[in-house]
Amino acid sequence: MKADLAVVLAAGGSRRMGRPKARLSWDGAPLVLAHVAALGLFAREVVVVTGAEPLEDLLDGISSVHNAEWERSWPSDSLRLALAARPSATCVLVTPVDVVPAQPDTLRALLGRGSVVPTDPEGLDGHPVVVAGAALDLLRRGPVPGGLRSVLRDADRVSVSDRASALDFDDLDAWHAVRRAAIGH
Repeated sequence: MKADLAVVLAAGGSRRMGRPKARLSWDGAPLVLAHVAALGLFAREVVVVTGAEPLEDLLDGISSVHNAEWERSWPSDSLRLALAARPSATCVLVTPVDVVPAQPDTLRALLGRGSVVPTDPEGLDGHPVVVAGAALDLLRRGPVPGGLRSVLRDADRVSVSDRASALDFDDLDAWHAVRRAAIGH
């Protein structure tokens, strides 16, 4: 099964990181492209939401939507922009750029279940998430207090074996820890 759409949220300013997270190297490619490649196997289309950092030089042939209000908005606002550009999508994979790219087994476990949040072996919520049905409708209608996590509060939780699914990073120390923790990286 494939999602109608996959969205990579890459609009933030990466202030604590000190350089654009989307451009960090993952297996020799920019991180944003590693996400596009991983999600692209399980979605009919991938859209990257840009903002602070222009990524057009990396996104040759990849759909993107620009969040001009990136400094005053939340990730759920960026997602809403992507959804507005693809109004027919009914099942959407969503990941922020500052996480480890999803493994195929994780993506297979998530699809075909409605709205889903993966949990790692310790029970921590991770990424990517699947947004469908009423949760997708709520996001499309407008700003959501509490953002995407509040919309997915009642979503199914699916345990995945990928320990890296719950790892994220906001600064260089966390980035190095994520790279050490991700198997083979």
